[in-house]
Amino acid sequence: MSEIELAGIDGANPLGFLTALGTLRVADRLFPGVRLSWRAKGSWRPVIYADAELSQDGIATAVRDVLHLDFDRDAEQALTAARKVLQKEHKKLKDRRQEVDTEIRRQKVKPRERRRLLEERLTVEREAEAIARAQEAECRRRAYPRPDLAVEKNLNMTASEFRTVAAGIVAATPRAGRDPADFLAAFGVEVEERGKVRVTQFRFVNGGKHQDFLPSYLELAARATPDHYRRALFEPWDYRDEGSTFRWDPSEDRRYALRWSNPSSTPAGSMWGANHLAFEALPMFPCIPTSRGPATTSWQGDAFVWPIWRPSIPMNVVASLLAHPLLRARPSDRQRLVPLGIEEVYSARRIPVGKGVCNFSWGEAV
Repeated sequence: MSEIELAGIDGANPLGFLTALGTLRVADRLFPGVRLSWRAKGSWRPVIYADAELSQDGIATAVRDVLHLDFDRDAEQALTAARKVLQKEHKKLKDRRQEVDTEIRRQKVKPRERRRLLEERLTVEREAEAIARAQEAECRRRAYPRPDLAVEKNLNMTASEFRTVAAGIVAATPRAGRDPADFLAAFGVEVEERGKVRVTQFRFVNGGKHQDFLPSYLELAARATPDHYRRALFEPWDYRDEGSTFRWDPSEDRRYALRWSNPSSTPAGSMWGANHLAFEALPMFPCIPTSRGPATTSWQGDAFVWPIWRPSIPMNVVASLLAHPLLRARPSDRQRLVPLGIEEVYSARRIPVGKGVCNFSWGEAV
């Protein structure tokens, strides 16, 4: 079994840890049975083990071949037009609802009768919005290369929309594999909060500062080259790229109060390869219902908690380790993790920094 160290990755950086796991998922497609461990070399560096010859250029090229996605630009334009129609119909329905509700309230009827009259008089407007919504969904399916990506760009969907996408994925699973289902389970859980599905804690961009969640992924999948992956995996991060980021790197916290000058005057750098591979790690962090409400695996409140281990272990064992309850236990109980080969546990907080945007704090050993 050969090994290769991913010397560009720092396991104490949440983006670095996610990048390592995304690399493990992609490598498992190429070399079934691949394993991952961590090695202390100034910082924690991931090491990949596989029953194949491993080289930096070979891995970078293979990753690009596996992850590259093309999407139909014409269908994307049609989707933009369909969204405008849907927004217009939704506004009509909202305005008409207020108008009709005001009229009915003046009649001083009982609440149950008021609701019945409201639904009865909004039939035409509801049908028009339903048609526009169906057309928008069809354009989405044509524009995006995978069914799990054919959801609202920032995952702002209702439980009904979530179920529709899930049903389509289940129907397509025999030919598409389980990746789309795993990604959808990582995007959210079918529990509504203020009318929308409860989404993953990893959604740090939500339309604020012109950053959107799924469009960023599609841009990376279409534009990232082997060089982007090689730089992310094997070289010190230089942040030469611009845009297409999920804001999982603590260095992207560029608030004015923390800097000498206004950060808007200098463009923020990013690592495309690291961000793309980190997104590929999301299926290892599914959203699940719990007795305390919906939760994202490896999160405790607003903190992301992750382990560093020495033994080389395969992807399914890593997935089990991420969900281990002792990771989120009191520090005094974490000695019980030592027999599992866990050397360190890190935590980083999710920090809101503006409307629709969050950042990670720097990872701290806990």
